[in-house]
Amino acid sequence: MYSQKEYIELLKQFPPRPIKSEEDLEATQKIINQLLDKPQLTAEESDYLDVLCMLIYDYEKDLDIVPDMDQIELLKVSSKEHKLKHNKKNSMAALRKNTINQASEFDHNSWFLSNLST
Repeated sequence: MYSQKEYIELLKQFPPRPIKSEEDLEATQKIINQLLDKPQLTAEESDYLDVLCMLIYDYEKDLDIVPDMDQIELLKVSSKEHKLKHNKKNSMAALRKNTINQASEFDHNSWFLSNLST
């Protein structure tokens, strides 16, 4: 049974507010970690956790921490930033290191190499 009183107590202990700094983020994350360390959450704690996670999401979505790109594009950008030369040996080593060993309907190596040069 949902207890409004329990939820209000959670709000009193750490009132959710928009995150505006790294200090706010760390404080919110600390409370989230405390909740996640519990073996089982009450319905009230689960709702409270959702609210705190939404606050972190809202804060981080505007930061542009890491651009959203696929692995090939990330490898190209990283290579350019570090002024690395592409060659078949390095590309194949990177492919083996970063590809899950699963059977596939297409040849990963040829696909990787053809996309690397674009």
